[in-house]
Amino acid sequence: MSSVTSKFRSGRGTTRRYHAPLRRHGFGARLAFPAPTDLATIEFVELDTSHFPLIVLRWTGSVSDEELEDLIQRCNALADRAASEQRHYAVVSIGDAHFGPKQRKRVATWMNEHPEHRARWDLGNHVVVHGSVARGALTAVKWLAPRLSKVFMHPDERTAVAAARASLSHANAERTG
Repeated sequence: MSSVTSKFRSGRGTTRRYHAPLRRHGFGARLAFPAPTDLATIEFVELDTSHFPLIVLRWTGSVSDEELEDLIQRCNALADRAASEQRHYAVVSIGDAHFGPKQRKRVATWMNEHPEHRARWDLGNHVVVHGSVARGALTAVKWLAPRLSKVFMHPDERTAVAAARASLSHANAERTG
């Protein structure tokens, strides 16, 4: 059984880390952690690399500036790993995180500064988008960062994971064939 480390923030502003085991569900993995008493106040960011080069990013609620910077650093490290191993990778983003204007600009700046030695191995980010507000926020970030042409919107997790896996299979077939 694999595991991932997640960062949870309660509604009271405290941050706690949980190390949670994963359960396999055919096409991917889900967190299996003890149910908190009030799910509405739990916010978290999870970066699951147990299926690398398929990376699954799950989040919910508001993301603090500190959490966003931590996530950017972890993503940079994964991109460097892929570049050093000369392996393509794909990201599936799941959740309903809320970014403020400053954070959207930070993500756009980060994406625009993504070095070419990293970008060539990035097959894209397959984002699960459920609502028009989330779709609008993602569209706004894409306008600010032209390099986000590799961001693909999907209606559900299963479709996003299937598309990411297909892009990895296609890239691997081109490299070996």
